[in-house]
Amino acid sequence: MDDLEAILLLNTCPKMHLRKLQEYLERYGSLQAIIQKDPQIKQRCQSFDLTDEFREIQQRNVKIISFMDERYPSRLKEIADPPLILYARGEVSLLKEEKAIAFVGARKATPYGLKLAGQWSGEIASYGMTIVSGLALGIDGAAHEGALKKGGKTIAILGSGLAELYPLQHRPLAERIARDGLILSEFPMGTEPWPQHFPRRNRLISGLSLGVVVIEAGERSGALVTASAALEQGRDVFALPGRVDSPLSIGTNRLIKDGARVALSAREILEELSLPILQSCPESEPEKEQNPILDLLSEGPVPLEELVKRLDRPVAQLTSELALLEIAGKVIQLPGPCFAKP
Repeated sequence: MDDLEAILLLNTCPKMHLRKLQEYLERYGSLQAIIQKDPQIKQRCQSFDLTDEFREIQQRNVKIISFMDERYPSRLKEIADPPLILYARGEVSLLKEEKAIAFVGARKATPYGLKLAGQWSGEIASYGMTIVSGLALGIDGAAHEGALKKGGKTIAILGSGLAELYPLQHRPLAERIARDGLILSEFPMGTEPWPQHFPRRNRLISGLSLGVVVIEAGERSGALVTASAALEQGRDVFALPGRVDSPLSIGTNRLIKDGARVALSAREILEELSLPILQSCPESEPEKEQNPILDLLSEGPVPLEELVKRLDRPVAQLTSELALLEIAGKVIQLPGPCFAKP
């Protein structure tokens, strides 16, 4: 058993991270000895199929970056519980990018929140910054889309394995990120998206970033977990102020009350982080992929109810997709509500 195989096995142990591994190394002397001599770890590792894992890694063109790899991001080694390993698909060189800013927020975001997440992330990405988020519906998806639309780079960090991309609605977006950015996970390939995985994912979102921008968050939003992790890691936290009577502003307004910086524009975020505002990059070429929503709208304005019926999709999913298309400037909303091409 070589070191990489040992690290892959040890990574399957619950809540194993680099600091904890160092304690085991002091006790047992080597990675292989930990697996052989600790009864609980040995039992856990024996139940994991390394052959299947390597097959999935190869089939999906995934790269493995352990804490011993020179490509492992130094910024992650600074946090309290660095991951043993990163599964990466895409442009691995982005792991060494120091100028990264995270965007997080509500899954059921308002059109206003989605619009600002797309605009601000796009503007920041156009100045050469990398946008980091979690591929979730709502603000995360809008932030990734905004960066890609401006020809910028974005990193998506998952709460599941790379063979279990979640949510399903964002698989096309994930493929674009894998092509033009980077998808990361610390979880073994087939790990399902269990709720307890997302707080662990969130610490990596903030850990890779100089600062975290929170756009809309409810009282118990996962975005607040990311903001809390960011503060513990010494990162800057920015929050978009909102109406005091809006449930999605409770979290962001409270962050501001507790000392987070007020986010009023993308430019101010860059200035607050003392990042140079350089000449922006040119926008990327328009996407050539087919979209069934846009195909239907080619016929003229279509009511939302008709789109739901003809596309056979849940209303929540469809409205989220329409919001992203609206941010990208491919769709406009009309009274009704109806949707049409601009």
